[in-house]
Amino acid sequence: MSSDETVVYPCPKCGAPAEMIEGKDTVIRCGACGDTRIVLSLSVNGDIQTTVEGTGESYELDPAVRRAQKALESVPSGHVIALADARNALAAAYADSGREGIGEDLAKMSLTDLRSAVSRYVSRYCEQVSLCAFYAQARGGNADAVRMYDDALAILGCMDDPSVAMLKIKRGLLWTRPTVDSSRKHLEEALAILERTGTDGLSDDYVRVAAYSALRTIAQQSGDREAASDYLDKELEERLDLLDADTTDARMSELADAMGRKAEELANTGKKDEALKVLNDAAEVTADRPMANAYAAMNLARFQQSTGSVPDDFGERMDRVIDALAGAPEEKRTMETLAQAHMFRSMARDAEDYDGLVADIGASYRILMDLAYKGEVNEMFLMSAARSYLVLLNMKDSEKAKEVRSELAEIGISQMDLDRSSRSSMGNAGKSTRVDIAPRPEKPLPGRRLKRNVKKSSKG
Repeated sequence: MSSDETVVYPCPKCGAPAEMIEGKDTVIRCGACGDTRIVLSLSVNGDIQTTVEGTGESYELDPAVRRAQKALESVPSGHVIALADARNALAAAYADSGREGIGEDLAKMSLTDLRSAVSRYVSRYCEQVSLCAFYAQARGGNADAVRMYDDALAILGCMDDPSVAMLKIKRGLLWTRPTVDSSRKHLEEALAILERTGTDGLSDDYVRVAAYSALRTIAQQSGDREAASDYLDKELEERLDLLDADTTDARMSELADAMGRKAEELANTGKKDEALKVLNDAAEVTADRPMANAYAAMNLARFQQSTGSVPDDFGERMDRVIDALAGAPEEKRTMETLAQAHMFRSMARDAEDYDGLVADIGASYRILMDLAYKGEVNEMFLMSAARSYLVLLNMKDSEKAKEVRSELAEIGISQMDLDRSSRSSMGNAGKSTRVDIAPRPEKPLPGRRLKRNVKKSSKG
């Protein structure tokens, strides 16, 4: 018997144990009182609410919520932490059933209780602030989350506690142009606190990394290249200090990205030998992590391609990257990297290997088109791949080329757009070939220049 089957639904009329019947209508069936219909409607905060027909009394149907309600009722009054934990569990149950508004209200109730005893429960209070801010963000309120953090930090004052530092970092990560100065101040203060207290007791050892990364981005946006470089160095140093056998694959990928950023910075200042060393070091340090190593290999490949120093084993390297990314979750960054790896592999092919070129550039095009249908594509990258793909198809497969042109036209890309886009240096597809297409329809491509979403065509 599942846990859901053990839930007792009391009759709304007499309170006796009853049965919930789901169908066109949801009813509570009682042996003595018969069926009572439960009405679904929307509350003022947008959450679904369930009430008894006729009386309008609230009646909870979700088994997980009913269990969490019962657990909360069993906690004695005055037990601040136990009550907060039970309310949070109930809030999570409501949120899981699509009622984040009620969940947020419950989390705020616990925040009020913990605020009254903040000197005793600093760490727990900070956790609750973060939870409430999370609910606010989930409901589209970054500004509300910022206010929650600011109110809490005003109460906490200058406490030398790593939990307060964590809260300051979370607040700093929500920076916008109007709040950039206060965000920078919070991040710098957090680092100063952690310098004195260390990170013991915190759930995430990467708090300094987060602070340095945010400060680096703020410095870049402000045009302070020297400060941005300094924060990147500190971020990298911290990441390498934390590196061990238990470092997660996600953190290893972040390390590869950070080393790639450092190499780009060095290359842009003319230090190409130093940049190459950093990229080779990244490939070495991620060697036993296929995903992270794929990103490191792609960073190295981009550098080599841009400098014209493509090695003899370039194709084999791209084989390994493609194998590593092929089974990865279909996230935008991963798919874009996979598309570029196919384009890079085409560079290593013989110009006479028509089938291989079509396979690689076609795979890149198809990946990017899938991203376009999701509204997540880099438009110029897609047009570069499409242009190269059509050049190849025009040579031997005019029917397929016609299908591709039609597919592109459906989302607002014409041959004129392709010809006007800069010719890609990626891919071995030969020269531009101009072809005729139907007039451009009014279905713009989602992406950097055109914003409207499109629906996927029924064509294969």
